[in-house]
Amino acid sequence: MEMLYLIALAVIFLAISAYAQYRVKYHTRNQARTLLTRAVLLVVGFSFGLVSAVVYLDVNGSKAVLVTLIGLGLVHTPAAIILFLKRQRARDMDSSK
Repeated sequence: MEMLYLIALAVIFLAISAYAQYRVKYHTRNQARTLLTRAVLLVVGFSFGLVSAVVYLDVNGSKAVLVTLIGLGLVHTPAAIILFLKRQRARDMDSSK
């Protein structure tokens, strides 16, 4: 049951990560900043997930991979929320014209 829970969380957080990675190009000035933002999110996310898996949870194998992916998604979550809100605000401004 624990593996199923970890898999479900990993899928949800990977979707959040994909959304943030996709939307970041619409809110940055140029391609260089887009690549930098994406790289920072990925490096910090994988680092956070790996440290969480190895140091704090002391898991290995497939559980470590799933926890690392969940950590990646957790780091992307604030960015995804901000990008979603920016998109909604832009839509509201367009519809009020």
